[in-house]
Amino acid sequence: MCVCVGVCGSVVHAMEAGNEEARRRASLYLTEREMLHLLTTVPRFTLPMTRHAQHYVLYRGRRAATVLTLRFNVTAAQFNVDFMIRHCLAQCEGLVPEGQQLSCCTDYDFVLVNLSGPVPSYYIWCANSNRATFNESQETSLIFTPDALIQYCRQAFYVHVPDLEINFRTSNCSIHRLLAVTLSFIY
Repeated sequence: MCVCVGVCGSVVHAMEAGNEEARRRASLYLTEREMLHLLTTVPRFTLPMTRHAQHYVLYRGRRAATVLTLRFNVTAAQFNVDFMIRHCLAQCEGLVPEGQQLSCCTDYDFVLVNLSGPVPSYYIWCANSNRATFNESQETSLIFTPDALIQYCRQAFYVHVPDLEINFRTSNCSIHRLLAVTLSFIY
């Protein structure tokens, strides 16, 4: 609701002014003030971790799949690799039997900035909602054991942010800051 209020309010104002460029920009990008407001008030960005589990009848060509998505806010005071490992183990051990085959996806939420205009504009890129296509080669397959999950979490934790820039080389945007590590487990 907060996202819609901030962004949609700008769209309404732009439409009333009859400014097409302002309407286009307002529908996609945020001012620095709007971006900071969202990052400090919306639970998705303020909680140390969020969890979402969904069962699908058909998921990426699979029948009867469950997807557990854990999102770890890197700006939370509690966030570190041990926090991430501890919570992944706690969430997976209750749902996934040891020895179960898992497909795992690591993605990241971040703030993009477009510096090409007179004033910088921002866009919050959320894993699992901004990705237009799925690339199976970006999945890791593992047999669920505590040791395998610990190793997977350690690899996801040590992200080199400039490597993520490859997705935006042809745009006017660059990564302003990392927000979260998002891990999805499909079983």
